[in-house]
Amino acid sequence: EGYGFSWRLAVDQSSSDMTVDGTRPATNQFWIVGYDVTNVKQPEIPMVSGFATTGASYDATTGKDAVTLSWNDILASDQKANGYKYAVAMYPTTDDDHYSYVYTLDGSTTSYVWGGLSTSSSYRFAVFVVDGTGRQASLRSPIVSVTTLPAGDAMAVSGINIQGQANTDDASDTSTGKATRRMGESLTFDMSGSYYDSGSADPDKQPLFRWYRKEASKPYWQEISAGATLGTQDDKTYTSTYTIDEVTAEDDGTVYRCDVSYNNIVVSSQTVTLDVTHTYSIADSASTYSATRRRVNYLNAGLLRFFRPVAAENESGLKPDEGGTTDSGSATGGTTDNGNAIDATTDGGTSASAGTSAATGSAKADSTSGTPQTGDTAPGIGTLALVGLAGTSVLVAALALRHRSKDRG
Repeated sequence: EGYGFSWRLAVDQSSSDMTVDGTRPATNQFWIVGYDVTNVKQPEIPMVSGFATTGASYDATTGKDAVTLSWNDILASDQKANGYKYAVAMYPTTDDDHYSYVYTLDGSTTSYVWGGLSTSSSYRFAVFVVDGTGRQASLRSPIVSVTTLPAGDAMAVSGINIQGQANTDDASDTSTGKATRRMGESLTFDMSGSYYDSGSADPDKQPLFRWYRKEASKPYWQEISAGATLGTQDDKTYTSTYTIDEVTAEDDGTVYRCDVSYNNIVVSSQTVTLDVTHTYSIADSASTYSATRRRVNYLNAGLLRFFRPVAAENESGLKPDEGGTTDSGSATGGTTDNGNAIDATTDGGTSASAGTSAATGSAKADSTSGTPQTGDTAPGIGTLALVGLAGTSVLVAALALRHRSKDRG
């Protein structure tokens, strides 16, 4: 029910007209060896993602354990309407191809509590999609191994929770497993957990938190626990926090998760995918703006040498591409202390924020006369280059007139 194709080794003789170089004929014959691939097939539905154990519990009445299994909803609305459903299966210890038990669930269900399990025991589970006839229609997810709680023990987890961002229309939604941020913003996750060890004189234990990330272009998880911090909500519950100080374009599509464990009991959070919007977040004391980077920054450095350089950051904390506005509202560049300009970034024809003036005065042009106001900084490199060019032209013209005068004399 997965991927497949038919193939055969193909050998053929061909010829090609080649340039005569004196050492070989104009027409060269050669053999071609390759594969002829046909009848390619793939699953109707992609593999279910995000499958993990997200809860564990012990029922003192029955003396049995239960685990909560969760996954991401990958089915489209039309697929659900056509009868596609999720199936959760238990696999034997040594057999990955044949399951022992399976439960078929509704196409909108994204979690299942599997009860009646023995305490302190190991089990293996996976999830896949079936069609309306019960036929497997997708590849199964990776098999997850689970160890149940000892009798009397209890474990509780909460997360991943996505903390909000000030001055941001936060589009994050934990229920859909997505966190949305603009480039330059920060992102903070937190995960809470507790463990009760019934066999200990001090039963409230601190669980271990491990954070992981998986880049969009890579198939494996990388542990990033070193950047996390741990706090205590009370004497029983602990919270681990992981923060990305500044989101970049390369973070787009990166998936995060946190595993909470005590001894050999491991419970994973649901995964969260970071969605990065390709605009900058620029904040000052009064407002927050969003500005798209201008393409002039991506020109070859040699082409920019006659223009005023783009500053890395000016006094007001604005990032590159943010400048002031003229009285007419069009985008211009503010000047820094050394007279260099910062390119303005426009959004609908207006600049993102006012530029920074020099320490000695304003760099704003007088709207009536067009002349600089008192206190303006020295001209930039581009201006000096133009002045020098004009001076050179005048000198050449003067020398030419003098030479002509001598000829006439």
